[in-house]
Amino acid sequence: LGSGSGAGSRRMRMLVDANVLISAMLPPKTSGESAIRALLDGITHGDATLLVADETTVEVRGLLETKPWFVRHIPTAVADQFFRVLWETAELLPSLAYDAPRRCRDRKADYLLEQAIRFRADVFVTGDDDLLALDGTIEGLRILLPRTLLDELSAVTG
Repeated sequence: LGSGSGAGSRRMRMLVDANVLISAMLPPKTSGESAIRALLDGITHGDATLLVADETTVEVRGLLETKPWFVRHIPTAVADQFFRVLWETAELLPSLAYDAPRRCRDRKADYLLEQAIRFRADVFVTGDDDLLALDGTIEGLRILLPRTLLDELSAVTG
């Protein structure tokens, strides 16, 4: 997952949204969910840097505690273990101290785009169609589905 090897290279910086984090806690049923798991496995092995906004962790915790479907399908122990690993491996981004500029049709997603730019993400991984439509249009930020990113990385590494 890294963006090269050798002395001048650095690890890929990857911002994810709440849906990607929640999908990572579920048993994979689709190739997209398996791609999420594969990307996060690469991060835990140090191949990339995972960026997670503070607002995203608050959103995920709230959904896991209040939405009946998530309560039934993601046991507390699984969520707790997931967050322990997240705290150990991710770069946790502080909340913005200002309103993010308007960039997306979904105003609630603007803070994620601002976090991606502010903290120099190479790629923003999401399944949100409003965000995916902006791929490459905001300061060159790549905005990709998990499966698309994994396929691109596989093509590069052979």
